Amino acid sequence: MNNQLKYYLVFIFSILFINLQSQTPDSQQIVIDSLKQEIAKLSNDSAIAEKYLELNDMYLQGDTEKNIAVDKAYFYAQKSGDKHLIAITMFHKAAMYNFYAQYDSAIVFFDSLISIFEKFDDTLFLAASWGEKGNSYCYQSIYDKCLDCFLKSLEYTKLLGNDIYLGVTTNNIGNVYYFMGNKDEAQKYFQKAYQIYKSIDFPYGLALSANNIGSVFLVKNQLDSAYFYLKISEENAVEIDYFEQLAEVWANLSQLFSQKNQLSKAIDYAKKSIAIYKELNSDYGLTKSYWSMGKLLFEQKKFNLANKYLDSALAIANNSGNLEFAKNSYLWKFKIDSATGKYKNAIDNYLKYNELKDSLKSIDVEKQIADLQSTFDLKQKEQENELLRAKQAEQQAVIQRQHTITLFSLIALFLFLLLIIVLIFFYKNQRKHNLELQDKNAQILQQQEKIITQNEILTSKNEEIEEQRTILQKINKNLTDSINYAKRIQDANLPDIENFKNIFSDIMLIFLPRDIVSGDFYYYKKLSENKHLIIVADCTGHGVPGALMSIMNITLLNEILRENKSYTAAEILEKARYLVKSTLKDKNGATSMLEGMDAAVIIYDKKNMKINFAGANRPLFYIRDKQLNIIKPNRQPVAAFIKERDFTDHFIDIQQNDIIYLFSDGYIDQISKDRRKKILLKNFKEILLRSNDLSLSEQKNILLNMLAEHKGNIKQTDDITILALKI
Repeated sequence: MNNQLKYYLVFIFSILFINLQSQTPDSQQIVIDSLKQEIAKLSNDSAIAEKYLELNDMYLQGDTEKNIAVDKAYFYAQKSGDKHLIAITMFHKAAMYNFYAQYDSAIVFFDSLISIFEKFDDTLFLAASWGEKGNSYCYQSIYDKCLDCFLKSLEYTKLLGNDIYLGVTTNNIGNVYYFMGNKDEAQKYFQKAYQIYKSIDFPYGLALSANNIGSVFLVKNQLDSAYFYLKISEENAVEIDYFEQLAEVWANLSQLFSQKNQLSKAIDYAKKSIAIYKELNSDYGLTKSYWSMGKLLFEQKKFNLANKYLDSALAIANNSGNLEFAKNSYLWKFKIDSATGKYKNAIDNYLKYNELKDSLKSIDVEKQIADLQSTFDLKQKEQENELLRAKQAEQQAVIQRQHTITLFSLIALFLFLLLIIVLIFFYKNQRKHNLELQDKNAQILQQQEKIITQNEILTSKNEEIEEQRTILQKINKNLTDSINYAKRIQDANLPDIENFKNIFSDIMLIFLPRDIVSGDFYYYKKLSENKHLIIVADCTGHGVPGALMSIMNITLLNEILRENKSYTAAEILEKARYLVKSTLKDKNGATSMLEGMDAAVIIYDKKNMKINFAGANRPLFYIRDKQLNIIKPNRQPVAAFIKERDFTDHFIDIQQNDIIYLFSDGYIDQISKDRRKKILLKNFKEILLRSNDLSLSEQKNILLNMLAEHKGNIKQTDDITILALKI
């Protein structure tokens, strides 16, 4: 993540600059000239002010023409007397104060604007004003106040119903948490922004938020997850020519490969980042990239080249006043000189490093002294005000005492007369109240007797309920024990995963029953020295009924292969369908169409590098040279079916490093935490293709992480099985 906050936080609703980036200078100038011609023809002050605001949006921050356009918009808005329009032009002027680092003035402006926009009930500019006020605090590293403003902006942004604005605000809150050191909270908001941008397919936002998520994973040293999101950011930045973000992503990828100790890749990405920062003429980006490149080359012991990059970093840092990078560059030059035996240069560089370190400390001390002086002046002023208030209070007390004495005398006389009247009234009513109390006491005694009787009944009922609860707990324990025993039986019928490790170069198995036991199962049988049968199946139902079906189908498969081990994949499905229908006939000879299984069957001929595949509602995926290939199944189950057809054999030539995927439909059918959508097959394909270069264990982690993020705290929808085999 870019550590220079001013270049990273997005002005809350200044989205127009994205469109400006996509315009050529000539086309942009045509629009500007057209607006100026329109303004020249207008006579209405409000219309002229609005056109100058449009003209302001066409210029980038820092452009002199932008300042002129805003000033003219403000002038004509005042002439028009339209208070709402005046407030809008003031908002644009206040945003410029932020750009020119006049933060205190900006805060005063935005406080006034918030009050004005509240009167107009203008939700858009309330959200924008709170956001820009937050920027004023963030640029000064006052993160607690910045966060308060951004959260207030978020309340109004949600009312707008605009996902782009909502994504920008959410991402900014993540930035603040990041700079406050709360990486977990930052990641939570970055993920929210990413999901918003993904739902509307907004490449700019996807590039920004995915890079932020990758940066957090980078700090946490979770490098596989960091790489996954940084590549997403890179793809989206390339798509829209968002070069500043692309330079940032490549700088992060350079750091990632440096942490992996893959220095050549780290240097390649650093060079690409430097090239963009040169095009953008970014002093900060070039300084950081040159310094980073110097460190990487030092690690490769390319000392001369490393020294040149550090000299470039020093030149820009000293020119731009970036003392922190200058200090660190001198430190690494000291290390290079020490490593190459140039001890005189090493001493000079170390002295310069030490001098800058002391200078930075001095700046911090001066700031602390200024803060203390400001605090002292404020407290002294408060003490003077306190003395003045005390003197005024004393004078007021003397006057108040005189009024109190007079008032007290009158009140005492009134109370004395009132007391006599009350005593007479109380005496007359006391006798009446005593009789009423006696009657009420008798009623209370009767109620108490009823309550005692009801308590005895309730106690008896509670004892019955407790006895029933004990019985239910015992029944539940017996059921749970039975299901766990069934799981042990099912596990005993599943093949040892070590069987696959002896055949394939790499494997991945995800087997997640929904309810302890599973209706899914995976199957292995060695048919000959070079032929191996592998099946992934999804039986009807889940939990105990599904598990019973899976054990029955495993038993039927064993019976088929005892009969003949030379069947093709389609013949195995045909035999299984016949036995399933025969086994599930009722006492009248009828076969149910509700029970059976879906299955993907492959026979792997290791010697001849061929696969024989047949599928019942389950396809075969295999990836070769980063291309996903799909062999479609027959659209019928291994069960009784309305229109049964023969199963089809497919024969595929395979190559070294091909990856084969067999899976049930549980993963793609998983409902999201908001219960609105499934993972879907297209997203499953995208995950497999994106992570294709990773090992199968790393692919497994990504699949499980995406499942957990999508599912949240809701219950798993179905049994899940994914088996991946690398040739």
